[in-house]
Amino acid sequence: MLIHHFQQQYCQKCSRSSSSLSKGGFSLVNFLVGNSLLHNSPNSAMSKTVLNKYLALPVPENRVQATYIWIDGTGGGIRAKDRTLNFVPKEVTDLPIWNYDGSSCYQSEGSNSDTFLHPVAMF
Repeated sequence: MLIHHFQQQYCQKCSRSSSSLSKGGFSLVNFLVGNSLLHNSPNSAMSKTVLNKYLALPVPENRVQATYIWIDGTGGGIRAKDRTLNFVPKEVTDLPIWNYDGSSCYQSEGSNSDTFLHPVAMF
């Protein structure tokens, strides 16, 4: 019912018939996601320009980004941290142990909140 109401409202505003929403593989989901208001905004173009600037930077040899992923202290959230390594690890034991403040992820309280990430898998 909500989709039908949306189709009626959308079609009244843009002078399209409701049947045009299902012609040629066009779907309501594509309209809502692919044609969002922000898709054509100047900020979208600027973001792509900035992204392309950084994607064009040279990547030094033997440097990789390692992403550490873990479940936070609530048991329901996923956390991640990235770091640049000056070598390409061959096995999980090559990866360094990394620490962070566990209180920010609800894994510890108080002044002694250092938490250590021990890598167990590498993909």
